[in-house]
Amino acid sequence: MQKRFIKIIASAVACLILLVLAPLPAAARPDSTVRVNPSDDTSTIREDPDQNLGSNPKLFVSCYGTARSYLKFSLPAILDNALIKSATLNLFHSGGYGLTGTSDVHRVSTDWSENTITWNNQPEHIATKTASLNFDPEDNDKWRSWDVTSDIDSTALTAGWVSWCIKSMYEGPEYSLYSWDFYSKERWDTTNIPYLEITYNTPPTLSSGSVTPTIGEWGTSFVYEITYTDADNDLPITYPRLFIDGEMTGKIMTEKDPTDMTVTDGKVYKYVLETTTENIGIHNFYFNVEDPVHGFSARYPPTGIQDGPTITKRSVNLTCVVDDETPEPGQQIIVSGYLKDSKGLALAQRTICLYMNGLDTGLTAVTDNSGFYSISIKAPENRESFSIDVRFTEETLYSSMQSSTVLVSTRTSEFPIVWIAAVVIVAVAISALVLVKKKK
Repeated sequence: MQKRFIKIIASAVACLILLVLAPLPAAARPDSTVRVNPSDDTSTIREDPDQNLGSNPKLFVSCYGTARSYLKFSLPAILDNALIKSATLNLFHSGGYGLTGTSDVHRVSTDWSENTITWNNQPEHIATKTASLNFDPEDNDKWRSWDVTSDIDSTALTAGWVSWCIKSMYEGPEYSLYSWDFYSKERWDTTNIPYLEITYNTPPTLSSGSVTPTIGEWGTSFVYEITYTDADNDLPITYPRLFIDGEMTGKIMTEKDPTDMTVTDGKVYKYVLETTTENIGIHNFYFNVEDPVHGFSARYPPTGIQDGPTITKRSVNLTCVVDDETPEPGQQIIVSGYLKDSKGLALAQRTICLYMNGLDTGLTAVTDNSGFYSISIKAPENRESFSIDVRFTEETLYSSMQSSTVLVSTRTSEFPIVWIAAVVIVAVAISALVLVKKKK
């Protein structure tokens, strides 16, 4: 019974840990809706081809006595990468006559002005209709709406305006007579003037992606950071991911500051990569964040990859000392020291080469488990001084290294000097005796 209780407690603790570590789901991303009235609206009439109706309080669409209506809207500041969920063109149907008919909306790509447009100079419209609407002209005094979502695209958002022509599906005297009247923006009752309503959602952005440091030895901790920004202050439903060298699943990043709950000014996420010998080389990376609920994603850089970091072989430290820096000529001297990496770890079973006066002596030693080596060499017979250094040759994981140079000076024997001095003294003494005998 006790064991079962312990298992239940352990399972509960594990679940609690998972809940704490798991990213908290963000609130549903709210949609933004903007409503704008036309900057220009007017009608053109075939039967009066030079007349300008820019100041008329009504807009007209008819098939016989052909009339077309034009509307242009200045678009609000919406990010080019925003998701346009819907867009409707809305006109208040104020009157009309005739049979039931169909009105089509066509996008206009050429700019125009309501003060100068006439039938004769009306802009060209795209032949493919954006939307159609069937209704009875006499069933009026109500709003009519056309779905123009497809026209609020990146071209329109970049240009900052969008325009449409509303015309009868069939135009000409051979078709049934019907006509529609709508209020224009010149209508005194501003509650019933045309408007364009756009509902959209602003996706998050990723910026300032980096890795620090950009170069380092294996064993270095490399810190990747990315800034997540959302205009609606929505935290990401899933945390950003880091993709190194084109890996498929990516690495889940964590919050640099979990207390920062405001993302309108940017929130930083990080990932720390602890490198090993397997990471030696030049790398690249990018960041991505997904919002599967709302169909958004953001990437940094927007295309391609970012270079870095460069992970190098580990450098080493190699020391060199001699047991006697002033040996007798021909005397055996011991050269020794330690080979360790930049982290202070001993490198065992590595070959150390001995150099004299910059030339390879051919003498080597292998380091023990503490990184220690020892090499014996005879001091030259005929040289007063010489230099000693040791070297480690680069390998797969470590860089090459040359120790500092040790200057060694051989001792000259004092016996020859004493002997020469004695000879000189004896010679001087003999000379003095010879001189004394001559004087006698």
